[in-house]
Amino acid sequence: MKITLAFIGYIVGIFIGIIILAMITAASNQDFTKNSFVFGNICGIICAIIGYSLPKNKNPSK
Repeated sequence: MKITLAFIGYIVGIFIGIIILAMITAASNQDFTKNSFVFGNICGIICAIIGYSLPKNKNPSK
């Protein structure tokens, strides 16, 4: 389950990183899209670490 959350976090992080760079590029006159792969992977790794370290809920509320 933790690996699945980490993988989903990685994919979501890549999209979040690319969206952030797209918003910064649209707001300014500079082109940040050439760094989108690196920034997207950094955001993906951060989100994967967060997803992997989420505690498992042992007492689900009923």
